[in-house]
Amino acid sequence: MEDTLRLEDSSDVAAIRESAISAIADTIDIQGDIAQGLAAELYDAICLTEGIESKPAEIFDGVIDRDMMVEKVHYYARDIVAGMREKFDRECADLAEYYVRRCAYENTVRNCDANDVRYARIPTGEETCEFCFMLASRGFVYHSEAKAKGAHGVHQNCDCIVMPGVNGKTEIHGYDWRGMHDRWLKCQATAGVQDGESFDGRHATLKEVATRDPRWLFSGTPTPIDYSEKPRSTYGEVINDQLPIPRKYALANITGKDNEKKDVFVHDMLSGNGFRVQVHETIENGGFTNIDLDLNGNRCEVKSPEAKRNPGSKDELKFVQRNVQAARHQFAKEVSRCESRMVMSNYYTEFEGEKEELVIDRYRKELNLQGFTEGLFIRKDGSIVRVK
Repeated sequence: MEDTLRLEDSSDVAAIRESAISAIADTIDIQGDIAQGLAAELYDAICLTEGIESKPAEIFDGVIDRDMMVEKVHYYARDIVAGMREKFDRECADLAEYYVRRCAYENTVRNCDANDVRYARIPTGEETCEFCFMLASRGFVYHSEAKAKGAHGVHQNCDCIVMPGVNGKTEIHGYDWRGMHDRWLKCQATAGVQDGESFDGRHATLKEVATRDPRWLFSGTPTPIDYSEKPRSTYGEVINDQLPIPRKYALANITGKDNEKKDVFVHDMLSGNGFRVQVHETIENGGFTNIDLDLNGNRCEVKSPEAKRNPGSKDELKFVQRNVQAARHQFAKEVSRCESRMVMSNYYTEFEGEKEELVIDRYRKELNLQGFTEGLFIRKDGSIVRVK
């Protein structure tokens, strides 16, 4: 497609723009028709295999809004004026590819709508947006496009496809909607959402989903940790990897130095929940060490206190205050003067059950007092709470 566009090498913006519109229209007419035909064949095959009652699939006309396509190309033409012809060519090529996929998508949806057949929205790429992930995590529940896309609609470069099917029966290789739904619920729990069906609850969960790696959202695969600055071996390795979490990260089951190996639990829990982690080499600076890692690209300090219960103490949660203050001092030493973020692990304390909730409340209070932008708390069982 880009090669086709480059044939129009004129300096006339209007001529280049019209040539792009013609090339995209030809692509839709030829490749789009092929995509619709393949989508119709797949629809019939799935309905036959799954025993879904439906008329033979139709090939629908006018599945693409040509006026909208023209508007997009006109918008992209600003790049030609700005001297970015290659960017314009690339955007138009991507647009043509999107519309070919859209032909298949729309044809399947219209057949489902016409026959009241339920379908699922299935992501196919590694950059699925948070809203599409939410829709995909529900499985084969949609039988109208209005319900499948809600107010969100289908955005440009959306990599979702649709497949007819029956929840509990239809299996699509690589599409585990139950696992996706579990990860949706994990994000919901991290965000502290009580009513997941409310508007505010969905909004908060979507915001949390946006902090996770799309590959984890889709497949559940832990996000690779970047140990390029400081190897994993300097923290330690889990000796018996088969133990359940309450015993797996006991210091006796991790090689290395005690002050380093407590971070192994934090790294693994963040990675296992789809957060992007890059650890940093330890550097001393005026009595304080530098910030431990980048979390989703932002500097973040890790604290893993070892605190014992002392009910007779005037303030047995004083350790929370000390750790948050220490992290704040470390950020004050940072040359970059970045926003303060931290993760606190409760794994190595004696506070559990209701007492763990008291630690979370105190942690939230101290984060606010010290002006932190973000704070995560990792419970003893490895689940994560967004405290701020």
